[in-house]
Amino acid sequence: SDKKAGTPSDGNLKIQNTTTSALQNVNILFVDDDTLLLNVYEKLLQREGANVDICSDPTKALAMIENKGYDIILTDIQ
Repeated sequence: SDKKAGTPSDGNLKIQNTTTSALQNVNILFVDDDTLLLNVYEKLLQREGANVDICSDPTKALAMIENKGYDIILTDIQ
């Protein structure tokens, strides 16, 4: 018997997420001095469908806020 591509028996079954995230097309600015953290959260938020800008410089972040309308701004406070 012939196997068809994408069948469970050949291990190539791909499942697509059909649910819509609450972050779909939300514009987010994430500001943090930890570049590793910036990159991790950028990928996580993008995976949820958000439009993400990241910045490690607070002065530059202020300029970005003035130039673009963000729905959410995330930053660390210490």
